[in-house]
Amino acid sequence: MLSDILIIILVAALTFIFVKFICQKRKERAVLSAHSKYIEHIENIRTHLVKRIKALEDTVESLSYSNNELTQTDKTKSKFMSMVAHDLRQPLTSIQGYASLLESSAQNPEDKQILTNILNASDNMNHLMRDLSDAAMLKSGNIKLEPSKFVINDLIDQIYNQYAIIAQKRKVVFRKVDYPIEVTVTADRFRISQVLSNLINNALKFTPEKGVVELRLLKEENHIVIFVSDSGAGLVHLERVKIFEKFQQSEALAEELRKLGWGLGLSIARDIIEAHNGVIDADSAGLGKGSVFWFAIPIEFKAVIRVNTK
Repeated sequence: MLSDILIIILVAALTFIFVKFICQKRKERAVLSAHSKYIEHIENIRTHLVKRIKALEDTVESLSYSNNELTQTDKTKSKFMSMVAHDLRQPLTSIQGYASLLESSAQNPEDKQILTNILNASDNMNHLMRDLSDAAMLKSGNIKLEPSKFVINDLIDQIYNQYAIIAQKRKVVFRKVDYPIEVTVTADRFRISQVLSNLINNALKFTPEKGVVELRLLKEENHIVIFVSDSGAGLVHLERVKIFEKFQQSEALAEELRKLGWGLGLSIARDIIEAHNGVIDADSAGLGKGSVFWFAIPIEFKAVIRVNTK
């Protein structure tokens, strides 16, 4: 009886040990299988990553090549623009000279008008060539500012007097708000004159008969702000964002007026003002509600300024 019990206990113990051994082996096989699958998964991920990295490297190389091509094309375009502007100036000057000579001696009113039209067209072409040349030089960084001290009020008066005659012909009210104190600035007088002339010319283009264009100077702590406001076509918000980009013209500009320009004037103005460490911008309440173009430059050349644009 006792021996039977011992046999049963022994068999149970051996069965327990065997079952435990089998379970341990299964566990080990499961762990090995899981490990193998994990290693295989990691290897697949690594292979996939290597392929993706290679694809990205190829894309970067392709983009780098495309970027180099675009850079070279951009340089070629700027050089071409500069060459075209330079090569066309000489024949235009000759046309202007001969047309001016013929106009002064013309007796027939019809002939005189034709020659006047030729002079006006050649003047416009010269203006376009100048914009093209300036855009090319600003793009390449070859344009050099020539700062000097001058009274900004005098420059404003001079430009106002030039455009007052044009405004009168267009039947637009052109007025200037005088600043009570003379303000001396250090800047490139010619380039600031170019910017201001461009803003006034645009304002007169956009403003209908009996409309108003106003020129105003304001002095802040360490900079001046010049405003050119008009009661003309105005701007939509999207135009306000892109109007200072190259070859951009307002949708509100009549088709015949679009043909008179490249859409470079405001882009050149922005480059000139930014070269002075200045700011240029435009505000408008919307189409048909006029606009205000303004720029700010430091009183001392290239000083840092802070402008409240609100």
